[in-house]
Amino acid sequence: MESMIESIRKEIDELCMQIEKRIKEIGNVDIMTYRSDPIIKELRRKICDLYRKAVNKCKTYDEALKVCEFFGGNPTCLAQLMLSEELTCPTEK
Repeated sequence: MESMIESIRKEIDELCMQIEKRIKEIGNVDIMTYRSDPIIKELRRKICDLYRKAVNKCKTYDEALKVCEFFGGNPTCLAQLMLSEELTCPTEK
């Protein structure tokens, strides 16, 4: 269980690095430009899918609580793209 959660965390980290790279490629523009970029939108979707998968696993395995603490908050790379009143990754589809 813990290795599966760790694997998801690594995938999320890699996708976050891809978002950061894309932001640098686009350059210094407003947040709405980043949010509407099709590449960033697809990466965000993948991160949210992984995030939901991890949160759902954490809800079913009490023994993995410490590993799942990583998923207690939203992925930082997505939080920086959101407005304060928005949910970054809703845990329900």
